[in-house]
Amino acid sequence: MLRISFQTNTALIAPLPELDAESGQKILAGVAAGNTGTRGVIEQRLTDCIALREAGDLTRWRLRGFGDSVFTTNTSQKKLGDAELKHATENRIVAVEAHGGRLTEKYVQDHLFTMRNVLPLRLEELEDRTPIGDWQLALQFFAHDLDAGLSEDHVVEGLPVHIIYRRFADVVEMPVDGDLLALLSTYFTEYLNAVHVHSRTGQAVLNLFDLHPADIRPPLRFISSGCLNQSGTTRLGYCSDLENTVMHRQHGPTTRAHGIQSIQCAHGLLAIQRLNLPQKFQLT
Repeated sequence: MLRISFQTNTALIAPLPELDAESGQKILAGVAAGNTGTRGVIEQRLTDCIALREAGDLTRWRLRGFGDSVFTTNTSQKKLGDAELKHATENRIVAVEAHGGRLTEKYVQDHLFTMRNVLPLRLEELEDRTPIGDWQLALQFFAHDLDAGLSEDHVVEGLPVHIIYRRFADVVEMPVDGDLLALLSTYFTEYLNAVHVHSRTGQAVLNLFDLHPADIRPPLRFISSGCLNQSGTTRLGYCSDLENTVMHRQHGPTTRAHGIQSIQCAHGLLAIQRLNLPQKFQLT
C-alpha cells in the first residue's frame, strides 16, 4: 500500500528536484546554519553523503546503514554508528553519527553504551580477519555545536575507538563536485523523496533553497494502481506531479479543496486527483 499524506487546505508536496552545485552548496550552508527541525533526518542524509565522499573509492569499503531511517536502531542492524564503512583489506572501520543541535558527553557515552551491546554480535565477523584489539574504529560525530572537553579515546569490548568531533559548519566549504552531486542524488534526494518520508521534511529542504513546492515541476512517472471510480473499477494512475496526481487512501466523502477532488470508492478507498488531469487519467 502506498502511504500518502493529504493535508487539508494545503498543496501536496512536490518531489525534491535534482541537485546542482548551487543547490548542493545551499544544503551544506543551510544545515551548517542550525538544526533543521526534522528530527535529524536531513542531517543524517547529508552525513551519509559526506562520509561516502570522503571515503573515496567505495569498492574498497563494505557499507552498512547508509540510507537507514533515523528510527533504525544500531543494535538491530549491528552497526557502530548511524552508518559505517569497513575497509575491505585494512583493519579499520569508519562510523558516522549525525546529531542535530549541541552534542554532549552524555550523548557520547550513551552511544558507547550501545556499542557495547553491538560488538559481541560482530565479534566473530571481525575476528575472522584479525583479533579485535588489532582493529581501529574512527567514530565521527557531526553536530551543530559541541560541548567542551568531549572524550576522544576509548576501548569498547576490546576495540580501540578514536572519536572525531565535527561541526556541520566545518564542511560548509566542501567542494560540490560531480562526485558529491552523484552521492546527494542517490543518498539524499532519492531517499527524501520516498513516500514514507513526511512532506514537512521535503519542505524543510526546499526552505534551504528558498523555494516553494509550487516552483518545482517534477517529471511524470508511474506511482501506483488503485480503485479510481465509484463503481469499483481498478485503473492505473501514472501521473505524480503537482497538477497530475492519482492516489488512494482510506474511505471518505467527496470533497474539493485547492483543485483536488476526492471521491468515495465502492471498495472503501479514497481516490484523490488534480482536476486538470489529461483526459486519459480522468476519474469516471
